[in-house]
Amino acid sequence: MRKDIVLRKMLLGVLAICLSIVLLTCHRREAKEATVAVAGTNFPGFDVQKINEASGVKFRILKYEDIGDRTIQRFLWILVSKKTEDKKLQELATRIIDATIAALPNTYTGLTLHFFEEAAFAGTPGKSKPFAKATFFPEGNEEKVGRAPIDHYQGYQMKVLIY
Repeated sequence: MRKDIVLRKMLLGVLAICLSIVLLTCHRREAKEATVAVAGTNFPGFDVQKINEASGVKFRILKYEDIGDRTIQRFLWILVSKKTEDKKLQELATRIIDATIAALPNTYTGLTLHFFEEAAFAGTPGKSKPFAKATFFPEGNEEKVGRAPIDHYQGYQMKVLIY
């Protein structure tokens, strides 16, 4: 009789642990899916219009996605009105990265910006090919994202690749 009670308690304990794991997994999945958003001109975090005016390059943010719980890597898909010279694109990427960091300091372990041209855009980022990509990683190395300390972004490097 006593063994039955002990076995039942153990079984209830194991079931409670399994249920907790399932609920935590579902919660994390919902939180991760919630970070993918279509942004447009009302991008949370910084004023797109100010950067448009300061850089002289008209753009809007198509969508963004944050990946990770403790170490967060942010991805942005950006639509520019037209292809621009390399220097202007680099300036735009710098302004967007600086504004993202200023909005949430010491949060992101890496940033990736995908640039699309309006004339070649096929309606969604998945159906279109970006003409450029900017990355902001520790020592410029994607493999160090999440492994190197943020430390006020000292040692981080931005790279712009134009296809």
